Amino acid sequence: EHHEEHGRLSAQLFCRHLTREDKQRLHHVREAIDNGAPLTQLDLGEDRVASAADLLRWFLLELPQPLLGHALYDDFVRASRAGEGAMSDVAQRMQPPHRATAR
Repeated sequence: EHHEEHGRLSAQLFCRHLTREDKQRLHHVREAIDNGAPLTQLDLGEDRVASAADLLRWFLLELPQPLLGHALYDDFVRASRAGEGAMSDVAQRMQPPHRATAR
């Protein structure tokens, strides 16, 4: 819905500065998710898209290894320019746990 109204998500969304209140709220949301709370009942604040992006960034930063992996990075960059079929081909070469997470 947001994507249809506002177009592509900006890279700035993943680089925004979080206030202390933002961090506290996101910590509570993350605890609720970890405890199995239904996603429809989470308080993401006024800017739900930005909060969801913050949670995704937090998740990705805490992974023990990069999701795409260093060995496939250049291939992913080339595939992103080539189209969806090329991206699927590179994704198939990801380690199975990484591929499952990326889905």
